[in-house]
Amino acid sequence: MAGEPHNLYNGIFPEGVFTGARALTVQTYTEGNVKLGKQFESSTYAAAIAPAANLDAIFITGNVPVLITERRIQFDGTLVTMRFYKDPVYSGGSPLATYNLSLISQSPSTAQILYGAIVSSTGIESSAPQYNIGSEQSGKATSSSALSIGNERSLPANSKFLIRLTNAGTIATSASYYMSWFEGEPDLPRAGDF
Repeated sequence: MAGEPHNLYNGIFPEGVFTGARALTVQTYTEGNVKLGKQFESSTYAAAIAPAANLDAIFITGNVPVLITERRIQFDGTLVTMRFYKDPVYSGGSPLATYNLSLISQSPSTAQILYGAIVSSTGIESSAPQYNIGSEQSGKATSSSALSIGNERSLPANSKFLIRLTNAGTIATSASYYMSWFEGEPDLPRAGDF
């Protein structure tokens, strides 16, 4: 076809793609990960977190790297912070249920999330703190605040992390935390692979 680019593209892209005669169908990585059965989710909820108290979750990666693709917080207080630490020291905890987003390709998660662990050392802070601001209405009413935290986070295999929500406000708050992640080797080379 006249006007097609160099033969480098022949056999890789359909003819006409670069001249407007043909389209390519694309999808997000998360959509592809769901279809491959490599995208997982989990969530937790606390009905009442007192001022200065924490809602902690321990995230343990399995034998493959993890890419956290979505994190969501919802709360009804005035200020909740979220911090992310590597190599916490803890004891106990109960596993939270994890779910594969594909009901067709049901491979199990290699990661684990523990709730209710007793944290004796938070470890090394590994992200900027998130300050999530709500508002107190007249009387004792509060409005609910919800946010999705941007930027994907790449985690190494066989590692432990602490996700800590803290009620930094002056009134008790209920709070929920949702997370979705991909398990496996990323398609792009990592630092040091070039």
